[in-house]
Order: sequence, then structure tokens, then C-alpha cells
Amino acid sequence: MQLDELSDFLRSLLQEGVQQLLEHVLQQVDYLCQVGLDYLSLERETGTLSGGESQRIKLIRSIGSSLTDLIYVLDEPSIGLHPQDMQAIAQLIQAISAKGNTVLLIDHDKAMIQLANTVFELGPKAGVHGGELTSVGSYDQWAQRQKDQPSLTRNTLKQTPKTIFSATHISKNNVQNVSVALPKQQLIALTGVAGSGKSSFANALQEKYEKDVFYVTQKRVHTSRRSTLISFTGLFDDVRRLYSKHNQISASYFSFNGKGACPTCNGKGFIETELAFLDPIRSVCEACQGTKYRKETLAYTYRGKNIGEILALSVEESCEFFADQQKMVTQLFWLKAIGLGYLTLGQTLNTLSGGELQRLKLACNLDCQSKLIILDEPTTGLSTQDVQALLNVFDTLLQNGNTLLVIEHNTELIRLADWMIEFGPSSGNKGGQVIFEGTPADAVNNQASITGKFL
Repeated sequence: MQLDELSDFLRSLLQEGVQQLLEHVLQQVDYLCQVGLDYLSLERETGTLSGGESQRIKLIRSIGSSLTDLIYVLDEPSIGLHPQDMQAIAQLIQAISAKGNTVLLIDHDKAMIQLANTVFELGPKAGVHGGELTSVGSYDQWAQRQKDQPSLTRNTLKQTPKTIFSATHISKNNVQNVSVALPKQQLIALTGVAGSGKSSFANALQEKYEKDVFYVTQKRVHTSRRSTLISFTGLFDDVRRLYSKHNQISASYFSFNGKGACPTCNGKGFIETELAFLDPIRSVCEACQGTKYRKETLAYTYRGKNIGEILALSVEESCEFFADQQKMVTQLFWLKAIGLGYLTLGQTLNTLSGGELQRLKLACNLDCQSKLIILDEPTTGLSTQDVQALLNVFDTLLQNGNTLLVIEHNTELIRLADWMIEFGPSSGNKGGQVIFEGTPADAVNNQASITGKFL
């Protein structure tokens, strides 16, 4: 039973004796429906919920609390939300604030930022080039500064597609027997209200046309917690070979999982202390000072840096350091081009956000050709400057003969798409239908399109 069906069922049971109990439950169910979760069923496992869905459920639990004078920190509450769904979330956030609480919103969506009494902006860039408070003021002051920023653009001109990718009889969850024509070598925006069937459609596409589809999600990659950016990209093998050749010693000495690992922390860089009934405490390994390597290994250098110092370099710094290594520079260049230049080579994958992971996976597969590449909300957590870098990479992928299908709610990116497919008209069993196919410009004047009203 879906939550909207549960709401109707509970109302049919309202009577004296149980009315007070049911009204409390009904209030919570109605809140969940109001924030666009009416399509969720009671049997849905929490592990299958998206980050946005989980966060909205936690918000509902908070709104029913009598606690006040708290600080609520909301990390990207707009994730996974269609512009039409934003209003309900906005009302919920305002209700929490009205109860005497302070709400700290971390978001890039203008509709969310507009709710704020004060806007704090950090920068000026990411990673080591950021971390400074660059401005404080009202939304109007922030919006005025944004007018001075360049608008999003694409390097390639929109072209009429010569061929199409026919996706026929697609069925999964609430999407039943849907057929669409995807124009090849085009940027296609897949949009629709939350729960309308976008992800189900994308998953079904991957399952049916597995050989032709490359689906880049924001899900965690199945690797060990020792996995780092340099190992995931395959660059670590090249680095170890360089050190091995330069120092005339086996490459295994430069692996923190092998002979070169610090014996105290076993190459982890930290010591973990278990505590009863509490989360373990991590402290930097005093023996290796967090480098993960034994002292003997750190004595070997290449161009004045030991292997531990290499792992501490950012992608941007690595581009300069390995400038004479063409293969490595190519990989590093794409990481930098896609907006990940601030990450360090030794950064573990479990510290990356979903958006960072998705861009990392995309950067490692930029050599693919003639594929249907599906991306799940790639602009999540990105500033306008970062989105522009992503668009530049998109154009490169299109030039290589690929077709991009982007699940997205960012209206600025949707406007720049060559084609748009919209699911709806609502969520759950009231969705799953294609309500619009065409250009974003055509959607503006199409009454059936919900997204068109926001373009």
C-alpha cells in the first residue's frame, strides 16, 4: 500500500475511541505525502531509498517533535526534487523555523536559497583554494552578485539528429510498456516530478540494452575502504613503476597494501580504537604520521618527493608534477576538466560525495564511444562554475559519438538540452507515462508538460 492510499484508508477508520491516535498517525502520513513521498509503499526497504527521500523522512520526524531552540543542518534538501515539489519542502522548512529552531541549509538551488534570511557564501573555489567566507548578506544581495556571473553555455551547436536509438516496450515498477525514440549524439534531459518513473525507466534501459548502455550512478563503488582516487583511476600502477625504475627497487615497496606499508597501522594511516557501545575513535598513526608507509619506503624519492608526498598532491598539482608523463597527464587532465582538480590522489573513496563519485566514474570512462550514457542528477551539489565544466565534458562525449541521457531537475541544464523526455503526470501508480517528448523550447508552450512551466 502506498502512502497516499494509506492516508485514504486511515480516514475511513476515524471514529470515537481511536480518533486521537489515528489523527497523529494521519498527520505524519499527510506530511510525507505533502513532501512528494506519496508514491512510497509501506514495505519499501529503507536501504533502497535515495538520499533525498531519506532526508525528507527525517524532516517529517522533526516536524512532529516538540523540541525547540535546535539547529537543523540540511544537506542539499532539494536533491531529487522537481521544481514543482520544492514548494512543499519550503513550507516544511519554514514550519521548523517557526517553532523556534534555526535551519542551516546547504544548497545550490535558488528556490532553497531564497528561503534564507541570511546567505553565507564560501569560496572562492574548491578544496585548498576554498574554505573562506567570501560574502554574507540577504538573498537579494546574493542574487545581484549572481547576475555578474557568466551564464551556462555549450560549446557545440544544437543539430538535427540523423539517427535515433529506439527503446521499445520498457517496463519496470510503475513504468509499463513505454516506447521512446532517443536521438543519437544528443544531450537528452530526462525529467519529471519525484517518483514519476525516471530512474525505473533508466534502470530498465540498462537491463534491456546492456551492451549499448553505460549507466553512471551516484551509488558507492564496491571497493575496500582502502581504495583511493589514485588506485581507482589506475594511476597508482604508473606511479609505482616510476618509483621502481628511478630507485631500482621492486614496485611492491611503494604499495601501502604491500611491503612498503607502515607496520603499526598496516598501511591505513590511522589507528582505530574500539569503544564499547560507541563508534570507534580514529587517530593519526604516530609511526607514519598518516602517510601509510614505513620510514624506509619514504626514503626513496622521485624528483624530490617521496611516495607519501605524492599521495598528498591534488589532481591539479599532479598535472604539473607529472607533466612529462603523457599517459598520466591525460587521465589527470580529465579529472581536472570535470571539476575534481581539488581532490588529492590519496583521498579514500568513502570520503567522496555521491556527485564526486559519479564524476570520478565518468572521468575514468571518457574514452567510450557510440554508447548511450545515462547520468543520474550529475549537477547535484555543483555550483554554476562546476556545471559549466561538466557541460564542456558532455560536449566532448557527444563529439565521440555518444548519446547522453541525463536524469535532471536543474532547469538551467534542461534548457540547454537538445531533447527532453518528461515522465508523469504524477508519482507512483499515477505516473510512469511519457507526458512530453520534444525540445525544451517546445515544452514551454506545451500544456501537458509540468517542467515546461519552470523553463
